[in-house]
Amino acid sequence: MARQTADVVGILAQAGVPAAEVRSSADAVRDPQVVARGETIRLQHPGALDGDVHGPGLPIVFSGSTAGFDQPPPGIGEHNDEVYGDLLGYTQSELRELQSDGVI
Repeated sequence: MARQTADVVGILAQAGVPAAEVRSSADAVRDPQVVARGETIRLQHPGALDGDVHGPGLPIVFSGSTAGFDQPPPGIGEHNDEVYGDLLGYTQSELRELQSDGVI
């Protein structure tokens, strides 16, 4: 007998059995309860086709402070110049060589 997931979860809940639907990662991070608890937050990201990116939130709340994110996560390699050049002292020609060799 085929049953809908919601029906099975409902039957198990009525019997006192902890159960939940198995969801994809994309669905799980957008769950209204997860978002309401601050476990994930919606971020505007220029690299996302629809702009709908969810990242980790800050579900711990302190009474006298606020926390949040003011920008989307960086793209892969977006800060290579700052990290390899400014912090580690690589020259532009060394960075280009690392890039052409597929190291970074």
